[in-house]
Amino acid sequence: MMNSTTASDSASSPDFFFSSFPSRLGTFWVAYFDDIVCRAELGGSAEKFARTCGESLGVITAYRKAPPAQLHTAIVRCLEQGERYSGQVDMSRLSPFQQRVLHKTMEIPCGEVRTYGWVACEIGAPRAVRATGTALGKNPVPILIPCHRVVQADYRLGQYGMGGTEQKRALLTSEGVDVDFLEDLAHRGVRYLENRAERTYCVPSCHSLLTGVSVVRPFHDSEQARQEGLRPCPLCRPTSLQFSLP
Repeated sequence: MMNSTTASDSASSPDFFFSSFPSRLGTFWVAYFDDIVCRAELGGSAEKFARTCGESLGVITAYRKAPPAQLHTAIVRCLEQGERYSGQVDMSRLSPFQQRVLHKTMEIPCGEVRTYGWVACEIGAPRAVRATGTALGKNPVPILIPCHRVVQADYRLGQYGMGGTEQKRALLTSEGVDVDFLEDLAHRGVRYLENRAERTYCVPSCHSLLTGVSVVRPFHDSEQARQEGLRPCPLCRPTSLQFSLP
């Protein structure tokens, strides 16, 4: 489970470093003090990332080839195996609301997506969809906190601050998400799919769905699914969406 912390929780004058990690989509840069991550970015050069850290953190960072072992392991497992990031993240520059948004986003499994409205409802703020998007746009450690897995209400990808929509598409595709399928559902106005084995209805990317899209029924809203005698999937919790859809 990810832990949040602040710079003041560590030594009074921590040394800030950054290291690079290979990934399927380019070099992944991570800045940290002790083993607490405070900034991350995909692509670009070491010089560019150091400037970004200086501008956003107000500190000078030094490149370190070998990061702390525990930090290295947690990041590699996240990048290579799709595991939830288990290390600590400095959220001292974020509001309590923004922290709640990011913690909830951490729960979205690799290979799945959720909507901004789903995140807002899950944290008990169903009317704060726009603020949820703003909070995700201020995510200091993208990929480790997978804001790329949050999409628009109709499952269109939407914007992405770290490289735009195409980068978001590439990240999701690398994790096994069928983005073309999601966009086709968006075009048809489909919000949920039937899981016949479990007699439930799910968000389209839920891993509990049976393979083979042709064997499941699409639904435009939760009421339509309930009329067919289906219950909401307890894993993807699709009922959170009903409060945010137009």
